[in-house]
Amino acid sequence: MTLTMGNALAGKESPYRMEAVLNSIGASLDGVLLSDFNLTVGDQALRYPLLTELVGPDGALIHSYVTSKVHLRDWGVDVDLHDVAWNVEAQSAGEVVFGATIQNGPTPILHLRKTFTLPAQPAASMRHDMVIDYQLKNLTDRSLTAILTHCDALGLRQEDIRFNDRSLYTGLLDETVYVATLRIDAGAEVPVYRSEDPFPLMWVAVANKYFVSFTSPRPLSGHSRVDWVQEIKQIPVAVDSEQDGTSTFRITTTPIVLEPGQTRNYTIDTYLGPKSRDAFQRVPDYQDLGYQEQVLASYSMGACAFMTPKSLTLLMVWMLNSLEAVVLNYGIAIIVLVLIVRTLLHPITKKGQVNMMRMQEQMGKIAPKMEEIKKRFPNDKQRQSQEMMKMYQQEGINPASGFMSSCLPMFLQMPIWIALFTSLNFNIDMRHQPFFLWIRDLSAPDALIRFSGEFTIPLISSLTGPITSFNLLPILVSAAMFAQQKLMPKPKPPAGQSDEKAAQAAQMQKMMPYMTLFFGLLFYNMPSGLNLYI
Repeated sequence: MTLTMGNALAGKESPYRMEAVLNSIGASLDGVLLSDFNLTVGDQALRYPLLTELVGPDGALIHSYVTSKVHLRDWGVDVDLHDVAWNVEAQSAGEVVFGATIQNGPTPILHLRKTFTLPAQPAASMRHDMVIDYQLKNLTDRSLTAILTHCDALGLRQEDIRFNDRSLYTGLLDETVYVATLRIDAGAEVPVYRSEDPFPLMWVAVANKYFVSFTSPRPLSGHSRVDWVQEIKQIPVAVDSEQDGTSTFRITTTPIVLEPGQTRNYTIDTYLGPKSRDAFQRVPDYQDLGYQEQVLASYSMGACAFMTPKSLTLLMVWMLNSLEAVVLNYGIAIIVLVLIVRTLLHPITKKGQVNMMRMQEQMGKIAPKMEEIKKRFPNDKQRQSQEMMKMYQQEGINPASGFMSSCLPMFLQMPIWIALFTSLNFNIDMRHQPFFLWIRDLSAPDALIRFSGEFTIPLISSLTGPITSFNLLPILVSAAMFAQQKLMPKPKPPAGQSDEKAAQAAQMQKMMPYMTLFFGLLFYNMPSGLNLYI
């Protein structure tokens, strides 16, 4: 039996930010639709499916938040609950109560009640919460010890066509500093938290580029930390061959001792929504839990993220959002950002260009002397280097300094590119933001013409992902790079240059068009906002 809470199509005036479809099998969740976000650009009726059910290798459906089993220590047995149909004990627009009674033959032993609650939370609240509450009641006339096992969220979408952008995180509190640790899918069960760990557990999370599902066990009344969670493991989830492999968390409670007739309650707070640093900083509960640390941790992802400090990415996000607030278009904000950055770097760029031209002239003048040294010591590389260093000193030339000063502008630009790329990848405010004409989403490829299918380019597609559309902006980037190479002044070959050196210089000139083509392919599936910047 499936039941629904909330309403995904009620609009911003609705008290609900999502629609949750629940299933009595395993007292679980089939899926969640977010009411404030669309799946595709321009389609208001197609809401964003944050969580969806998966299909196992045997064709069975796999749901989120399944109560998979309860271990009864006194009887020494595990009661499998993941495919058991629970009773629906109560239902309303914002709450569904499931119940299940575990028996020993005809004798009732333990009653489990699992309540899903969708609180009223209008758009102004900036909240996307759902609460899961467990209640255990001992139905026997003697003490009973139970251990519950609860599985976490599943079915988060892959947002990026280039790579699997879904990751798992664990949030801990190190004294007064929140720590978000990225968990890598190892294809096996991996413990990520144990009750004896020194740092208190705050949450676990499953996230993609723009959205996140937080699961935060709530401390018992009067307790400062969660002490009823024994262990959390990252576990792989087997799916059919047409779906990508995925992982989730499995939460196991500490032994729960119940006296005859006693009832115990345990609550899990969940957040199901956008990775909004604004909300995470302004909502007190989210601040206390340190949700924004997950966003900061995601800024550190990627092969080149080590080149860019988080502070630069945060600055880039702030600048883009601030400029957009003035010009009311993120594409124009990116263009203004280009003007600002280029203006700030102009003195360094100009100095680098002047130094490069001076270095070329100096190297041209001393080329005959270099050739003479090579002829004098044809078989002694060490002596050649020593003599050339003496010559550099006599002529007042520092090749390393000249090279660094000419390349400095590019090195300064690279962290800005990476920071912009990161902000486009993880800044939820830029999702589905248009520019002009055919560019309808600056966080995705510009897709001038969409193809009915997809194809791959050997080697290149391992970096770019499959080709699903004709993207014009990366081609314009390649054309601009090619034109820039053609317009750059070519240094005159120094007098007395050897044929070998001349051939190498000519070969380098021939290689440049291929380099611009490579960059065009590399940037082909990059966000259109990044290509617009470049």
